[in-house]
Amino acid sequence: MLLTAHFDSAVPEGVRESADALGSMGVGMADDAVGAAAVLECFRVLATASEPPLVDVILLLTNGEEVGYLGLDSFMGSSPWAQDVGFFVQMDQSGARGHALAVFGDAQSGEKAAAFAYHAGAVHPRTSVLLRDFEPWEDLNTDGSRLRGTYGVPGIGMYMMEDRCPYHTIYDDLSHIVPGNLQAHGNNFLGISRAVTGSEAILDMWARSDSDLLGDAYSIDLLSSSMLVLTPTSMAVLYLTVGVFIVVVVVLLAFLDPRGRTVAVVDVALLASAHLASVVASLVVAFAIAACVGLNFGYWYRRDGMAVWLYVFPSLCVQLLFGRVVLLRRFAQDSPEVVQWHSSAALLVLLFLLSVLLAVAGLHLSLLFGMCALTRLAGLGLHLGIGLLMRRCDFAKTERAKGVLAWLGIASELTLASLGSMYLLDAMRFAVLNFTTSLGEEGAVLPGELTLALYVGLFGALAMLQSGAIQVLSTKCTFAGHVLVMALLVSLCLVIAALALPVHGKYPCEVPGVM
Repeated sequence: MLLTAHFDSAVPEGVRESADALGSMGVGMADDAVGAAAVLECFRVLATASEPPLVDVILLLTNGEEVGYLGLDSFMGSSPWAQDVGFFVQMDQSGARGHALAVFGDAQSGEKAAAFAYHAGAVHPRTSVLLRDFEPWEDLNTDGSRLRGTYGVPGIGMYMMEDRCPYHTIYDDLSHIVPGNLQAHGNNFLGISRAVTGSEAILDMWARSDSDLLGDAYSIDLLSSSMLVLTPTSMAVLYLTVGVFIVVVVVLLAFLDPRGRTVAVVDVALLASAHLASVVASLVVAFAIAACVGLNFGYWYRRDGMAVWLYVFPSLCVQLLFGRVVLLRRFAQDSPEVVQWHSSAALLVLLFLLSVLLAVAGLHLSLLFGMCALTRLAGLGLHLGIGLLMRRCDFAKTERAKGVLAWLGIASELTLASLGSMYLLDAMRFAVLNFTTSLGEEGAVLPGELTLALYVGLFGALAMLQSGAIQVLSTKCTFAGHVLVMALLVSLCLVIAALALPVHGKYPCEVPGVM
């Protein structure tokens, strides 16, 4: 097994051809001094362990990676040990912080075997099949890409990808490194190395040459606590099962309620349309805020705009739990007491305070999560103000004023407080990407038009499901019925979130002069 990282640093973009390029070379702390240090520490732990590894372990710290894999090519071309390398574990970074994501290659480069090895050893696994679509291993331009593509060596590459601002600049120094991120990165690296070198089952797996281990594997981490490794067949069965489940529940919620009264299909369709409209509004709000304050949405190298698609789990919860009762204003005559204006003030106050906490925490975790929480805060604050106005002011108690204020509340929900909808949208997009990838041959995705059609259809089904559930909640069913429907929605959204990429978002760019 080969443990590898590179210790050279990059010359920042724009000065590579200048005469003072050497003097402008970056410190290279994230890329990849911390990786080299962590690999060296991992090698020390393995070498001094009470039980020696079951296979030889080679430590390779390379030079010249940034200018064309010179150190790796020299080793693979001249070292007598090179022919014995059967597997590699590599640490590199394209960002200064964040959870390290694992990349396994593809069906032809031992993806399945690498995924099972990572599953066996990672302490806090972080991976996603989305990396195959948005950042293929060939485009990472690391020693790991070279080992897979040129030399046919399977393995695991682990990369921190957040906070891209200092990347390949003179600001890539120690001040931008988060020790906790590096510790978690190193724990995973050591765990994988121990699993590969200390497990006879994994070694037997490497010794096998059957085609089973050379196929596709879809790796999904569940909130960084555990991990699933699925085959294309199991992925297809999973999404077919989820699809049937959604259809059945939509039918039940759309046409039946606890009192046996038929729910008007037009009402459910209206709610679904409002929900879909809120998605469009949320995208407009997000990009409008970004344009006004000049935020940098670049997330990965050569992947401008990727940040928009990588904020899934926290805001899913926000989207589900915040502000949904205001859509019931359209059906106030059927609403239970808890959602009427005169009795919902306490609920809105609670949500308002929770929004404040989420806004403060969210701005430190991810930029768009913070935006989401702040817009939810504004929307809930407006609703709270409207509710108090309708209770305290005589002029607001007329039927005309109540109607205007109620629709004002709905409008604010669909604009200001709907930013979280984009995360639900993105989670469904990720789920469809997984699904379409599982249907393609050798991991190829389906045509873009078909992918888009499946995506819109699946998201539309979920929107109808949520709208039907809201309609049921607006009827006077029992408290247990309310709890059951809400538990169903929470469970479904958590499953979708777990199948998507649970990674915190990009921090605002803090490096002077770097956009």
